[in-house]
Amino acid sequence: MHVISIDIGTYSVKFVESNIDKKQITHFGMREIVLSQYHDQYPDLSTHDLQLKVTGKYLNEVEDEVKIIFQAPNTILTNRFLELPIKNK
Repeated sequence: MHVISIDIGTYSVKFVESNIDKKQITHFGMREIVLSQYHDQYPDLSTHDLQLKVTGKYLNEVEDEVKIIFQAPNTILTNRFLELPIKNK
C-alpha cells in the first residue's frame, strides 16, 4: 500500500512517501517545500491558502492510488462539545 504523510507547518510543508507491506514499512521519498519560495509567485494568498495550494500541487503530481495521512492545522478544524446529563448511582 502506498501512503503519503503530510505535515503542514507555517514555515514549510513536508511530505513522506512510504510503502507498507505486511510487517515492513519502507520510506522511499521525502520532500520539504519551504513556503517562502512561493510567496513571490502568489503574493495575495494568506499562509493558510498557500499551504493548501502547495499541498494540492504536490498531490496532483502523484500518479498512483494512495492513502493520505494528513496532519490538519487547528485553524481548519471544528470541535463541538456536548454536556449530557448522567445519573450517578
